[in-house]
Amino acid sequence: MVLIPLSDDAPTARAAPPIVTYAIVALNILVFVWRLSVGGTADIPFERRWGVVPDIVFASQGGDALQHFFPLLTYMFLHGGFAHIFGNMLFLWIFGDNIEDAVGHARFVLFYLACGVVAALVYCQFSSMPDEPLIGASGAIAGVMAAYLMIRPCAHVRVLVFIRVVPVRAMWVILMWSALQVWHVLTPDAGNTAWWAHIGGLAAGAALIVVLRRPGVRLLDCVEQTTFVSPWSDARPFNRIRR
Repeated sequence: MVLIPLSDDAPTARAAPPIVTYAIVALNILVFVWRLSVGGTADIPFERRWGVVPDIVFASQGGDALQHFFPLLTYMFLHGGFAHIFGNMLFLWIFGDNIEDAVGHARFVLFYLACGVVAALVYCQFSSMPDEPLIGASGAIAGVMAAYLMIRPCAHVRVLVFIRVVPVRAMWVILMWSALQVWHVLTPDAGNTAWWAHIGGLAAGAALIVVLRRPGVRLLDCVEQTTFVSPWSDARPFNRIRR
């Protein structure tokens, strides 16, 4: 099924603009454009240097800290093609601002990077291709999605289903996406998608939002709004709470 999220109906007004989310999106795009400008994104030596290669990260000897650990951060800012970066940035754009608002700017940086690192480590532990580099932000974004599920399960996400846009509760969109990751892990194929990284990111995001959320941000709170408020609107939506 073709099911692509396009936007969400944020159930509460933002405390401040999501500057960190915007900065992460911008940095990913800048890195992608830079790689295109210097010869394209299919640069395997570059990806092995700055992406996560399980055999290198878990090597018992040789190399230095830069080779072993720094790629756990840099890999999540590299992408292998237009579809790769567009899909990841779309998901981050939709869900990231809500989590940044729920935890605050500084803690969102910590949250995002921690989800990405955990995702990479889980991938390294279970990957069947230990010599292949892992790149992409999807592990960190999986953590963002898990956190969104934990705090905004009843929010509506506008989803493109084939050729029609329909509102679907966030809980169903994210649970369906998560179930797809588990299904691929249980039925592995020869594809190059890092399903285990997504699983690791989901677990990290669900755990971290519990401890990093601002005071007053409730878990699994069904806050709904009666009308859609544009992300660029200053109006505060009318909220009602279902429990």
